[in-house]
Amino acid sequence: MMYPDAEFLVVGGGLAGALTVHQLRSADRQVVWIDRQFDHTATSTGAGIMNPITGRKFVYSWQFDRFFDRALEIYSILEKEPLPILHCLSIQKGLATPGDVNNWCLRLGTAPYDRYMREPELPTRYPFLNGCYQLGRIDPVFRVDMKQVVQAVCDKWGGPINGEMRSPRTAWINGQLLTMTNNQTVILATGAPIKDIQDVHLPLAPYQGQALLIHSAELPQDVIFHHKLKVVPYGNEIFWVGTFDRWDDRQEVPDAQGRQKLEDDLNAHFHISYTVIDHLSGIRPSSRTRRPFAGPLVGWENTYVINGLGTKGASLAPLVVDHLCRHLLSGEVIPEEFKQPTF
Repeated sequence: MMYPDAEFLVVGGGLAGALTVHQLRSADRQVVWIDRQFDHTATSTGAGIMNPITGRKFVYSWQFDRFFDRALEIYSILEKEPLPILHCLSIQKGLATPGDVNNWCLRLGTAPYDRYMREPELPTRYPFLNGCYQLGRIDPVFRVDMKQVVQAVCDKWGGPINGEMRSPRTAWINGQLLTMTNNQTVILATGAPIKDIQDVHLPLAPYQGQALLIHSAELPQDVIFHHKLKVVPYGNEIFWVGTFDRWDDRQEVPDAQGRQKLEDDLNAHFHISYTVIDHLSGIRPSSRTRRPFAGPLVGWENTYVINGLGTKGASLAPLVVDHLCRHLLSGEVIPEEFKQPTF
């Protein structure tokens, strides 16, 4: 092993990998961090929204408060000027039909929805919206700059080395094939690319997500619009627009069909002038249960995995990483709900 003093090998340069490195190194542990350093990733593509109310039925996100508290804590620690990580916003949810309004109103006044959902209003303040019957407001909502989280960890502890796993205990690092010793702990926080590691079989259902970055001077800077698609402010009149999801094609790079579909939907529902400045794509690491998992990799000694964060990585990753690191550092039991499904 090139790094005989290393206690941990963390694999994956995205949000989960970076937070794992931060927690282990904050505990004065010796960590080697590797990443395949590919541009099209879930962390670089996702908008990073921490939203308590999701889906067409306006469902309270699973254990949101529990995840939210830990996320705010860890992101606040990593945040520094002049590049903030947390952006407090609200969501204006487009209610296209009277039935949508009725479903929304059924949630009002009941816990925990009453802390986040407001009475629907006519969309008169936003005349550029097309086909919107009423708007329901959700707040507070935070956007997490996930790339800035990774950058903050790199600034504090140094960035990942170029490398990737060939098997759960063997890695190419800086052009050399290395095998981990029995007393070195491997943590696979790769997201969907874990499928490329030999002899690893996890209950994942990954899919491709594509998004646009646009410039427009005609949209507010403090509101996320969720009207058929999401339009999320990134500051300086830049907005993230997404997503176009592919379940049958898991290529990591964006394509012309995805861009065309996103532009068609944006033009249909938002009457604004804009310029496309980038087209993003990444594979979302969803699990079959739609819930995250962390813990030992079955069949491999001293090897662990974090995966299944899906579209809610910004909310889920800090607490899931925290439980795994506490287990590794002090033997705390990982909560049952985070253990890897067996099917």
